[in-house]
Amino acid sequence: MVKKIKRLWYEAGLQRQFVLLAVLYSVIAVLSILGSYAIGQITQNAVSLSWISVQNSMLVFVAVSFLSVVLLFWANLRSARVSQDMSVKFKSKTVESLLTSKTEFYQSLEQGDIIGRINGDIGAIVGAATRFLIIVRNLIVLALLTLALWVLDIKLMFAFLVTIPFYFTLQAVIAKYSTPNIVPWREAMGKTNGLIQDLLNNRTTIKVFRLNNIAHDWLDEKLKKSANKGTIGIGKLYALNLSLILLMVLPSLLMAIIGIQLISTGDLSLGTLVSAIFISTLAVDAMGELNNAMNNVPQLLASSERIFPIWDCEKQNDGIIKSYDSSEVAISFQNVSFSYGPQEVLRNLSFDIKAGEKVGFVGTSGSGKSTLLRLITKLIEPTVGKIEIMGIDSQDWNNEALRNVVSFVSQDTYLFNGSIYENLQLIDQSITEEESEKLLSRVYLDGLIQQNPDGIHLKIGENGSNLSGGQRQRLSIAQSLIRNTEIVLYDEVTSALDSTSEAYVQKIIDAIDSN
Repeated sequence: MVKKIKRLWYEAGLQRQFVLLAVLYSVIAVLSILGSYAIGQITQNAVSLSWISVQNSMLVFVAVSFLSVVLLFWANLRSARVSQDMSVKFKSKTVESLLTSKTEFYQSLEQGDIIGRINGDIGAIVGAATRFLIIVRNLIVLALLTLALWVLDIKLMFAFLVTIPFYFTLQAVIAKYSTPNIVPWREAMGKTNGLIQDLLNNRTTIKVFRLNNIAHDWLDEKLKKSANKGTIGIGKLYALNLSLILLMVLPSLLMAIIGIQLISTGDLSLGTLVSAIFISTLAVDAMGELNNAMNNVPQLLASSERIFPIWDCEKQNDGIIKSYDSSEVAISFQNVSFSYGPQEVLRNLSFDIKAGEKVGFVGTSGSGKSTLLRLITKLIEPTVGKIEIMGIDSQDWNNEALRNVVSFVSQDTYLFNGSIYENLQLIDQSITEEESEKLLSRVYLDGLIQQNPDGIHLKIGENGSNLSGGQRQRLSIAQSLIRNTEIVLYDEVTSALDSTSEAYVQKIIDAIDSN
């Protein structure tokens, strides 16, 4: 557990903040001890009817309490900031890892609501890291409070400490059984969320084929299964924690009994006992927080089993070559084979495409046409064989440089929620509005621009939901034209379009070829 937590703080780059917060909470603990001692002095002076001393002790208590509140507010504020910074850095690292990972790894991830699960897992590991700080804080607090009890009376200190070994032994048992009881529930919830996402994505099919009852039964079964696993797991944890709660009451009880006996023999003052009782109350509260944090951390760290593999996944090969000399052969496949796991898609494929040539690949669905194009763009890598782009081995190409040589338009459009102009700026931030209008005219979107009062600033919605399928495809082609690459790949860009939209796209492609 400590090794995983250490990695989280290291990945976040917040080790100094961790130390600062630990020191800050230690100062607050010392102030709490001083406050408890002041309460004891108030009690003792009140019994002795020494009102001036009572007033002085009250002033000390008020000053210490005020300073404690201010420091606690600042510490909690910094802790919240650390939590937010950690969340941002973990999300950024996860997204970066996925973007640079091999396609095979991404495809191996669980299907369904991947974004939702990753977001939940990151929230969990951030919670684990911050709760570990709570563990460290309360261990420091317990050490300082124990030292304070030793200063007040060693017998009272031993009365408090006698239950500690039992506490940590029981805590170890609880920690051991925490994760096995929670992980099955989290996994079941992940599958349930994935099913819900799939049902929402296929709601039209469900309605058309009247599958509502079947879908309801699927969802009901998953929900009941995850709920049952959660109830069983949490119930077991509550049963384990009950004995711990009873054990936490024992220190204060023993201190009260021993303290009364010491007062009766004149070996202890009432004020000292009151201070010790207040300190023990603080210690019991710290043990309670420690208990909760130590129970939660293993459960929350279960999510690291899904996040760490993403961070550690094998990255896509990135070469160092960023430029090339002229080459007669634009694309060359040399005995290339490719497999998705055990399923072989391409076998010993060899061909050359010369610069300026227009080539089409024809085949049945699943024959490997899209796979071939993804190999050219280096989105995936061949299992066997060699691919050369402009005379250079694709493995030696720098990925970003290769994207400036090869552009790819898929049958599935991927547009961002923004304006038409903003989607073009994603490809080239320097493109002007005038250049954008000329480009949109080339892909026959000038009519859409002229008819809309917002012009090129028309909001297209999430993934272009405010545009028709043909308009989305033409905007994707416009994005590829901005880069003016030597090689342009089209992956069945008209397969899902009506005849009118298909004719528009075909005219665009013919115009590009003629140029």
